[in-house]
Amino acid sequence: MLLIDGTFINSGGGKVLLDTLIEGLVSKSTDFTLLLDQRCESSEYKNTPYGVIRVRGSYFARLAVYRKLKDKITSVFCLGNFAPPIKLDAHVTTYFHNVLILDLGKYSNIVLKTKVWLRKRLFKMQSENSDVWMVQTDVVKDLLINRSSINEGKIKVRPFYRIPRVISSNKQGKMFVYVSSGAPHKNHHRLLDAWQEFERENSSYTLHLTVGPEFQNLSNKINNLISKGLNIVNHGHLEIEKIWDLYHSAEYLIYPSLKESFGLPLIEATHCNCKVLGSDLPYLYQVVEPSDSFDPLNVESIRDSLLRATYSDLPKSHLQVHNSLDLLVEEILPVKP
Repeated sequence: MLLIDGTFINSGGGKVLLDTLIEGLVSKSTDFTLLLDQRCESSEYKNTPYGVIRVRGSYFARLAVYRKLKDKITSVFCLGNFAPPIKLDAHVTTYFHNVLILDLGKYSNIVLKTKVWLRKRLFKMQSENSDVWMVQTDVVKDLLINRSSINEGKIKVRPFYRIPRVISSNKQGKMFVYVSSGAPHKNHHRLLDAWQEFERENSSYTLHLTVGPEFQNLSNKINNLISKGLNIVNHGHLEIEKIWDLYHSAEYLIYPSLKESFGLPLIEATHCNCKVLGSDLPYLYQVVEPSDSFDPLNVESIRDSLLRATYSDLPKSHLQVHNSLDLLVEEILPVKP
């Protein structure tokens, strides 16, 4: 049995990766079983050509499934950053894409720091249960080497992503978009402060966001700015097709995130011919050659980048990564006897 372990994956970029991987496996008529986090919408995974086991997103629920299936499993691909909770007589690959597990940074509150500290301990305890680790960039590979006991020889760089559908160009101009959750490291508050300063000099552009209502404080700030007349549209959660529509309409992607393992919006927006304005941090240049960059900790620097985009002809952005989905699928398939 090939087990695709999607425990702890239920939203955001991780969910996009899961669906992209499933599409890749199904396209090759691969026989596999999906271990699915029960927080995912069940309607998305009905009448599938593969088996589905729904599991609560917890250590003990996951452990129970592995104990039950351990004699049937021949190969495992763990997409949720953590290796299996037990040692298996099977080939195990773990995909690591959440840098916050090993590199929390200085911007999080004490509750989040404690939670991530516990995750880090669990991560290190289970890391020996994986034969191979896959990551999206060399930056994440270096982090994994420096912050864990994982040997460099076990780590492969295998970025993969879903390529947006191609439609005729419908750039409406005067649109900036930031596709992201409202998590603290996404740095929305500085972006919003910069946008207020930007609008004092140029009020003809609109900022489009995708912050869900679960981020109450941030949502309140956004709504307050909208009520004051600022040109901001918050779409909340969007299906992938609607996100692509945003990219195809927008001229610019503004990306002030403080930490990323990859940054799928950077790839998606560049495929849709958006000019990327991004944080002057290593993760950005691993993925894309941006049209402009800024200091994400400096509100004035973000504002100045917005102004440069509107008052000068910035160069086109270019991707620096290649899609490794086909190669990844081949590498995780069980070896035929």
